[in-house]
Order: sequence, then C-alpha cells, then structure tokens
Amino acid sequence: MPASAPIGRVAPWVYDEQAAQADLDALESLLTTRDELSEREDILPFLRSHPHLCALIGSYNRRANTQDRPGLEVPLFGQFTADLVSGDSATRGYTLVEFEDGRPNSIFVRRAWQRTEWSPRCEHGLSQLTDWLWLLDDQAHTHLFEEIFGARPVTARVVLVIGRDRSLTAADRRRLEWRRDHVIINSQHLYCCTFEELLRDLRWRALASLGTGEYATVTVCLYLGKSVH
Repeated sequence: MPASAPIGRVAPWVYDEQAAQADLDALESLLTTRDELSEREDILPFLRSHPHLCALIGSYNRRANTQDRPGLEVPLFGQFTADLVSGDSATRGYTLVEFEDGRPNSIFVRRAWQRTEWSPRCEHGLSQLTDWLWLLDDQAHTHLFEEIFGARPVTARVVLVIGRDRSLTAADRRRLEWRRDHVIINSQHLYCCTFEELLRDLRWRALASLGTGEYATVTVCLYLGKSVH
C-alpha cells in the first residue's frame, strides 16, 4: 500500500481500519503538541503521510458506505483546488474539504469592547465551499466531471476545517454551531469545524464503521455511554 494518498486526482484506495486508528492517534498527538497549525507547513504534509485518515474523512457524506476514492489537492475543472476529496465510488457520495490554519484568530478576530467578528480567513473558506457547490452543479453534465469522479451524478458534502477549540469562547461556539446548522446553500449545510472537532467526529465514525447492523448499533451506543436492549 502506498505511503501517501493519491495527489492531484481521486484514485482507488483500500481502506484499512487499523491504519486509520493509527492515523487518528497521530492527529491527536499533533493537536496535543502544537498550539498553532499552518495549513501549508503542518496540515497538508500531515495529510500526505496519513492516507487512511484522508479516506476516513469521506464518511462525512452519509451516502459513503466505504472510503475507496481519496485524493489530495484535487483540481476542480481548472478553477479551484480541493485540499481533499474522499468518498465511495459505488454510491458516488463524496466529501470535499478545505483546510485552513489552526490559530487563535482563524475563526474569529477580536475587536473593540471584547466583540468578535468572523475572520477573513473563515469567510474565505466558507466562500470556497459555496463556489465548489456552484461549480459542481454547473459542470454536472460535462465529460470532465466524469474524469474527476469516475461517474455521475454525485452527492457532495462540503467541509471547512479551521481553528482550535481553545480559541473559542462559549458565545463563539454557539455562533459557529448556529451558522453551520442553519445556513444552507443549494440544500447543503456548509459544515465548519475545528481540528479538535474533526478528531472527535472521525473517532466516532471510525468506531461506527467497525461493524454493520446490530453489532454496529451496540458498539456506537456503548461508545456514547448508553446501553441498548
């Protein structure tokens, strides 16, 4: 198995659950040891060397039953580049991800009288997701669309990963959660999360993928501290 996820294209991949768990442990170590994260110097190099984590991120799309088509830094119709595309070739459910820096002012910037505003970097990232949704819709019937994704149509989920938990006040957290729960573009939520939230999400998704049916239900419920009967 290659040591890196495919770069510049979406390509076949064999997902390994144990390798994904090791990648998640490595992500947790990175978040524990680094107070700030640079997209170019920290995040993208980390993703290149942890391909099963890249594949697992495709599980953000509910239609993705497997994670067999990841790709890093994938050009989108000559207009944009997605930092990561990952999904399921059979169900054609894909997740497109934009990564930004993990710094204190990545999501909100401080203004006078302790007021905060959405940062230019965060607004840029969310605008990027909007442009991707437009472009996927605009190019849905082209041959280039099939060259990128292998088949059409696809169901796309868009995600922005930015900032750190420790930089958010309780009020900031509520604003972030409200925006991602209520702002909808072309029937799509623009999902924006911190790097710590990404780790928590993926821990849960990795656990949920360990089995199917009743076994998976029991496993997930136990992880959440619940019992099933």
